[in-house]
Amino acid sequence: MNVPKLSLAGHPLHTLLNGAPLTLLPFSLTMDVLATTRQRPYADAANDARVGVTAFGLLAGAAGFVDYLHLQRGTHEKRVANLHAALNVTALTLTFISGQVRRRTPPSASLTLLSLANVGVIA
Repeated sequence: MNVPKLSLAGHPLHTLLNGAPLTLLPFSLTMDVLATTRQRPYADAANDARVGVTAFGLLAGAAGFVDYLHLQRGTHEKRVANLHAALNVTALTLTFISGQVRRRTPPSASLTLLSLANVGVIA
C-alpha cells in the first residue's frame, strides 16, 4: 500500500482538503433550488459556494497529484486513482462552467439541473 507523500501533522493533506468541496457542492445545489424562488441571496450563496468548491478542489487535486506521482504503474491503486482523477476533473470543470454561466444568467430550473448533474458526478 502506498502512503500519501503530502501530510499535515501526520494526516494526508489530500484527504484533509477534500472535506470542503464535498460539503460545499451539495450546499450550492440546495441554494440553487432555493434560488429558483427568485430570491437573490440564495443565488449569491450558491455562487460563493461554487468558488469555494473550485478553490479547495484545485488545492485537493494538487495534493492528490503529488501522491499520484508516487503510485506504481499497473496496480489497482493506480487504476482507481485514474478514475478518481477523471471524475474530479469532470466535477471541477462542471462547477467552473456552471459558475461562468450563472454570472450572466438568472437562476432557473435548467441551471439547477446542471448543479444536480455536478453533484451526481461526485456521488
